[in-house]
Amino acid sequence: MSFDHRVEGNNPYELDSDQLVSAIHSMTLRAEAVIKMLETEYSMDKGGRLDDESMFLVLHSVRMEVLDIRSTVSSYHDFQRSLKQKESNK
Repeated sequence: MSFDHRVEGNNPYELDSDQLVSAIHSMTLRAEAVIKMLETEYSMDKGGRLDDESMFLVLHSVRMEVLDIRSTVSSYHDFQRSLKQKESNK
């Protein structure tokens, strides 16, 4: 399964540290935007609220961003570890 679309064209299995920071920054901005939307949903005294299905999908969206962050960082860590192992085997 390819996650290239989640890290803006970078190979998630071969990120350098600058690409990792950029990818994580983008992911956290997306999650933060959804959370801000939820904050306004509950901070303003208004009659209309999101329906249950919409609320579920909003929360699911944040959850998926967090899981993508975990996966991206784990892939970066695994790649860096494999590079060190290759260097030590030379």
